[in-house]
Amino acid sequence: MKTIFFLACCLLFQAGAYAKDFDVNKKVLLSFNRIFTHAQGLKWFEGTKQITAVFTQADASFRVQFDRNGNIISCLKYYQPWLLPVAISTEIRKQFPRQIPFGVTEVTVGNEMAYVIKMFDNDYWYTVRVSPQGELEVMEQLLRADKNL
Repeated sequence: MKTIFFLACCLLFQAGAYAKDFDVNKKVLLSFNRIFTHAQGLKWFEGTKQITAVFTQADASFRVQFDRNGNIISCLKYYQPWLLPVAISTEIRKQFPRQIPFGVTEVTVGNEMAYVIKMFDNDYWYTVRVSPQGELEVMEQLLRADKNL
């Protein structure tokens, strides 16, 4: 799962390096419009093998990669912790009672999905990955720089 997450991030950042004006092909537009019916602030970026859409919809920001045939390769959805499913939110609060959730990135690559949640307490920033089944993994724990000044 770490490899999938890392590859998705690399591919998404690569797309921005090739940003330019271009016409989005009809297959991608049809797929996008069918799935994301209320997108706002839409921007398109063209990569060597993919087309990336960046937009907002319903209190979330999205970065979605499509192949040239209109199939979704990956999706990053950024939102606030109070929008997490109740079961996931409950598990986070149970495992991390003293930490404050800060932001969520929902990572989908193919048929795999995970929530990456940033949290903090008085001393540390935490990055925790949670599966849809509630399995947790602390990915990183960083000392807060503002506490060491």
